[in-house]
Amino acid sequence: MKIALKNWFLPVSLAIVLVILLKVFFISKVVMKDDSMQQSIFKGETVFYTKQPASKRNSIVVFRTEKEDDNLFLKRQVGLPGDTIEISNSIIYINGQRLNEQEGVSFTYSFETDSINSVSNYLISNKILFNIRAAYLGYFTCNTDMNGLKILNANPYIKNIRRAVVESFVKQSSSIIMATEFYWNKDNLGPVIIPRKGTYINLGQKSFFLYKEIIEKESRKKLVHKNNIFYLGKQEIKEYTFQMNYYFLLNDNRTNYSDSRWFGFVADNQIIGTYLFAI
Repeated sequence: MKIALKNWFLPVSLAIVLVILLKVFFISKVVMKDDSMQQSIFKGETVFYTKQPASKRNSIVVFRTEKEDDNLFLKRQVGLPGDTIEISNSIIYINGQRLNEQEGVSFTYSFETDSINSVSNYLISNKILFNIRAAYLGYFTCNTDMNGLKILNANPYIKNIRRAVVESFVKQSSSIIMATEFYWNKDNLGPVIIPRKGTYINLGQKSFFLYKEIIEKESRKKLVHKNNIFYLGKQEIKEYTFQMNYYFLLNDNRTNYSDSRWFGFVADNQIIGTYLFAI
């Protein structure tokens, strides 16, 4: 009886201590629901995070969207308040400087080969996911990071490796950032300024489309463009000063653009924590 009680008491005690530590140090967890952060965080993994928002570039953050307040999401914090961000042929530039991508950031690649079976086995052995059906027809596509790209380049039977990129001036589905007026898409957009608290913009056709939702949310008034005049509520305005800081968040799986390229800038009060680790 004593042995059974001892065997029961120890794991329960450890569980209680773990819960207390998590609460004391403001640590929480969430399950990764999709492949948007692959190869850094995989679908189904449990993510632990601190309940302290990050201010550093390239941190992975946990946040809520305006439209899905009950759900938590994870993205990489690429653009900070006041930054000018531009994406050209899938390459990111911050304030005119090329961004050094973090390990785990992945893209879709295509390549050719005359040795379908050999290359297929090579990819499987190296745990690189690829489209098997297309491979049988001799057309290979895979989503991988820089380490996976090195593995592809190391195989002499793999030729003409190309990153899949949507050409500039090709429209994609309209969103806040990829507005059809700009002919922007997931791989080519900007330059665009990320709003910073206390800074202002002059209102024009472009800034109207980019910042209309933010201005209306902050002011709780309707922004209207009529006869080349901008009205915030009933008042005519020519410029607007932002009241909050905003961020530009991206998926590590850049082929998946369910990030700031789609839903726009994320306010600092939507970010609730910073990624620690996943298991």
